[in-house]
Amino acid sequence: MFDSYIYKVSITNMQMKKTVLLSLMTLMMGLNSCDPDEDVVYGPESAKYEVSFSFKDAEGRNLVRDLPLTEWYPKDLPVEQAYQGYLADDSYTVYISPMNVTPPQLYKNKLYMTTADNGEWLLQNESFFSDYKEKDQAYTFQIRFPALFGDNEEHELKTYWTIPSEKYYNDHYAICNRAVLDGQELSDIAYIDHPNGVKEEKSNRITIVIP
Repeated sequence: MFDSYIYKVSITNMQMKKTVLLSLMTLMMGLNSCDPDEDVVYGPESAKYEVSFSFKDAEGRNLVRDLPLTEWYPKDLPVEQAYQGYLADDSYTVYISPMNVTPPQLYKNKLYMTTADNGEWLLQNESFFSDYKEKDQAYTFQIRFPALFGDNEEHELKTYWTIPSEKYYNDHYAICNRAVLDGQELSDIAYIDHPNGVKEEKSNRITIVIP
């Protein structure tokens, strides 16, 4: 009886192994036969806002290069050859608020250093999103950055955006078509390829000249 029990258990175990093996094979065949994009489910469509700030002095000298970085990449190269870097959190503050919203809503944002194709150092904001709507949007950036502006004041940058119908995955990359800093119109605004090199992704370069 004991031998018979071992035999039955062995048969049962073999059957279980075969069942598991067949199940795994079926699963793998199913995965291999699927179109990789066929069953992908994306979230709701969003408008995505990104700005690459170019800070220059009156002579056109890049001021972002003078900012100390706490970390940069590639790590094994001197900071002068970095293509991305991070600033000390206590060196600046950036808050973003949608205009014409009552009560006002402030959202803290971050900046990091990135480089354009021509090697120019830029300050890229951390992307933020809104529900996708084909209508113009407006946001205020409240920026305090003593190392750039030369004071400890909060500077107000009003930005006005158009949301295109084109999208990459489910993101519509917003186009900044107007910017006003402390009441002064800024003229150098461009819709550009994203500094990260992905051609389908876009950003906006806003040049700010510090006198």
